[in-house]
Amino acid sequence: MGHRKGRGRPRIWIVTLNRDSIFLNVLVFFVMVFTAYAFMSMDDVRRAIYGARPGVSLEGRDMSGLLEPEVERIVSEIAESKRRSPKDAMMHGESGEVIPEEEGIEVDEGATVAAVMRAAPGSKVDLVVHHVLPAITSSHFEALRKADIMEKAAAFGINVAWGEEYIDGLLDILRQENVKATFFFDGRWVELFPGLTRKIADEGHEVANHGFRHVHVKDLSIDEIKDLILKNEELLLQVAGKMSRLFAPPYGELDRDVLAAAGSLGYRTVLWTIDTIDWKSPTKERLIGRVTGKLLPGSIILMHPTAVTVAALPDLIAAIRASGYSIVTISDLIRLEKERRAS
Repeated sequence: MGHRKGRGRPRIWIVTLNRDSIFLNVLVFFVMVFTAYAFMSMDDVRRAIYGARPGVSLEGRDMSGLLEPEVERIVSEIAESKRRSPKDAMMHGESGEVIPEEEGIEVDEGATVAAVMRAAPGSKVDLVVHHVLPAITSSHFEALRKADIMEKAAAFGINVAWGEEYIDGLLDILRQENVKATFFFDGRWVELFPGLTRKIADEGHEVANHGFRHVHVKDLSIDEIKDLILKNEELLLQVAGKMSRLFAPPYGELDRDVLAAAGSLGYRTVLWTIDTIDWKSPTKERLIGRVTGKLLPGSIILMHPTAVTVAALPDLIAAIRASGYSIVTISDLIRLEKERRAS
């Protein structure tokens, strides 16, 4: 058999490149390289101008050159690991031991990001945190007889379960003397005299809780004491439109159950420093002497709406002020005590 001439020889393709095509390809190549380099350089420039300064760190993490959105993401991650909810104090039912509260921690992410972005080179930035106080603290399970303060300030605690005929006289004097008092209302009395209750609240006096009924709380269970407080709370909010979380137990009776019930509801149990014993109708001079003879910073002065209280009140206020004392509400005394402990 014969072979066809030329079969089996490899074909050779010859590509002819002219000068223009070579120049164009080289140009494209350099443009691509230059563009990539330019973009890289622009990012570096942008970070140098707008990013965190060199050497800036947050919680041990290097933030150098990071832009604000990148810092925000990192701060959010760190904040999630640091955030902590507050824990209320509580009283152990059987032992009466008070388990202390724990403050919560909240991270201010916006302020932290701003601190990172404005930090000088090499700075170590701390998280901007806020301590969140629990609603119920150990002090809620302690009876307040006197505020622990240095300021010469005292408060009138006026228990109202009777004596409605003397309310207007008390209010007239308090208004004339520009004094605000703390009124502890019995719920049954509020039901009978809602107008007087509103009048007291409208004149700017502090509305507080004396229980729904004037009963011996030592004879009640913890749940029954809670009910006594909560029913009156609902009534006071409905009638007066406001109230403070202060509870004066009827008859001044106090035991572990009273503290446990009131404290678990976020109430401070309030007694007194000085008892005027005005319900026994002492002379005006004797009532005033009982107060001025025992007056101390943070004193709570127990009173009731009686004839002798109305008669003595103008001179009593004058005597207290002459001793250098201001007359405030019980919540004001508590606030001053908190400020002192915090300082």
